[in-house]
Amino acid sequence: MESVFHTNQYKVLASTHEKRLCYSKGRMWLEDANHNLKRVRVNLSKLSGCRLAERFLRLTPRIGFTICGEFFFSLHGRLLHVDESNMEAHEVYQFRPGMNNPLTVCKRQQNSRETVYWGEYWQNPAHEEVNVLRFDGKSVAKACSISGIKHIHQVVWDHYRDCFWITTGDSDEESRIYRASSQFDNLEIVFSGRQIYRTCALFPMEKGILYATDSPLHTNSLMFSEEQQDNFTEPVIIAPMPGPCIFSQEFRGSYYFSTSVEPNPNQSTIGYWLSRRISPGNKDNHSHVICATRDLETSEIFDAVKDIHNMVLFQFGNIQMSYDAYADALAAYCTSLKKYDGKTLYLSVSGKI
Repeated sequence: MESVFHTNQYKVLASTHEKRLCYSKGRMWLEDANHNLKRVRVNLSKLSGCRLAERFLRLTPRIGFTICGEFFFSLHGRLLHVDESNMEAHEVYQFRPGMNNPLTVCKRQQNSRETVYWGEYWQNPAHEEVNVLRFDGKSVAKACSISGIKHIHQVVWDHYRDCFWITTGDSDEESRIYRASSQFDNLEIVFSGRQIYRTCALFPMEKGILYATDSPLHTNSLMFSEEQQDNFTEPVIIAPMPGPCIFSQEFRGSYYFSTSVEPNPNQSTIGYWLSRRISPGNKDNHSHVICATRDLETSEIFDAVKDIHNMVLFQFGNIQMSYDAYADALAAYCTSLKKYDGKTLYLSVSGKI
């Protein structure tokens, strides 16, 4: 499938049109518009230099973002800010015990003000309340709390309806899609109680919501729910998905969903940790990228096979997509995929939109 037009040996954590924050094997740097590189001083493990150790110990930063041109990223349970005056990264917030990174973040822009939101994501063995947090570049505050769930997958701003969407998991009862008012003073469950409502990848559209399911237990699908007089119809299947979907990205008017290669959860704990058996939710051992247009037409634009290493110990096969504003391109960072692990692919989407 001829869909990759460029490959980098690093991960783009966040970007503007003038610069981007990059990471590779224990090194972090800012690249400016003239391709000048400035090293960011941050306390990173020396083991990050070994890719397998980096994967085993989860040493790669997952999330990066900008607020009014300032760069932030998450690492080892902390949110850090890149101070460009001395090129050092400083901690600005510590996540709750047991939480390493948010799964995703959401940015809302109001005039010149930008605010980033995320949901708490950890194993939550005590079934504590789970918070949605907001960050304005200076301080973190609680936006709302949800009980009866394991964790929050995603917070999404809906500019069509002036509201937020919140998705949660993981069991049937915990798999919910919420709608929250713009100030989080009203929170309602729109869908709940089945794996078809378990999602990490939801996009508001003018006529409804589009999302991909994230279930290792059942067949996965791309779903659409139409808005009718402020209510949403029962989601219908737009297209089958070849695996659970964790990461997604909107780009140039289309929506991109990537699937992960996960182990079969219907095993003993030891079997789950050591098995090479893929989940019932996976059709094969490939990670795929699926494109959906605004007209809900779908096509596959890329796939790559899982490498030989254990899925739990050395991470699921997956593709984390982002918009690289610096390159004005769809960036796809690959983990645990043969030939592409630890690399960023720039995907050609011409003719797909």
